[in-house]
Amino acid sequence: MAEKMTGASWGERLTLRVGERLRRRRLDMGYSVRELSERTERFGHLVPRQAIVNLEAGRKASLGVDDLFMLAHALAMNPLHAVYDPMAQGAPVEVLPNLNVPTWEALEWASVRDSVLDTIYGIDIDGAKHIVKMRSRLDAVRERIAGQEERLGEYQARFTELDGDAQETTRQLMDGLRTGLDAMRSEEASLVHVLERLAVQMNDSWFSSSAVRNYTKKVWFADDEPSS
Repeated sequence: MAEKMTGASWGERLTLRVGERLRRRRLDMGYSVRELSERTERFGHLVPRQAIVNLEAGRKASLGVDDLFMLAHALAMNPLHAVYDPMAQGAPVEVLPNLNVPTWEALEWASVRDSVLDTIYGIDIDGAKHIVKMRSRLDAVRERIAGQEERLGEYQARFTELDGDAQETTRQLMDGLRTGLDAMRSEEASLVHVLERLAVQMNDSWFSSSAVRNYTKKVWFADDEPSS
């Protein structure tokens, strides 16, 4: 048997998982590869013996939907269960490229939900976009606050060393920085309030995970990025 694919793409890894699931089911049913191929032909769509061999051996990079459904039917198996093992429950599975979730959540998404985020986090795609954008805006505000505080601290450290007009000018600059900080902190508080109203836990939520957050932005915000 040839060595299975290594360094595979997500699609290849998915096909490999399906091949292993179908092979296990075939052995449980007691069919040889030839018998399984003959069954698919009797049901109206031949999946050649060699194609099944290559699939089970991990030598196929992809699997057509027609072949998947026919093989599952010939094995008296739900096609979805060829992709996700219903007995795995909480075991992680790669539902999308580099996005692993418990198997039962993957099954729920694939069977009844419109969005994987709706399954995992209880929000739809528009909700996910809104939350990520709000969080990105909050991060930007906090970055500006940190910069403003740093500048104010520098002025305060030099203030007592100044005299006359220089001290008065510095005082006016510091007053302006404080006014700006008040406005930014007010914006920060408003953003936090909105996020909390969306039932998002600031320190333990999906968007605090950089992997999921970056994945979401890359997939759904691609059309929103300004052209260079």
